[in-house]
Amino acid sequence: MRSERRLLTRLIATWAYRAADPKSNYAMYCGIRDVSKIGHHECWAIFEVAELSLLGAGPIDGNDHTYRQAGAELGLRLR
Repeated sequence: MRSERRLLTRLIATWAYRAADPKSNYAMYCGIRDVSKIGHHECWAIFEVAELSLLGAGPIDGNDHTYRQAGAELGLRLR
């Protein structure tokens, strides 16, 4: 769902945040994702009930085209 009306999108986000399985009372959603109005970006909101684990970590390679393009779109210069 995408709308310029923030009230509508906030109501949907609140519904997803509060949605629980009627039998187990466990959260039905761990977060929401939408498309940004600014460029071709995704916006993620992870709810605190989500179980997260680190899949990897490391330095950003400033020579990698994907990182350079993402940085340029955000007005950042990678070294």
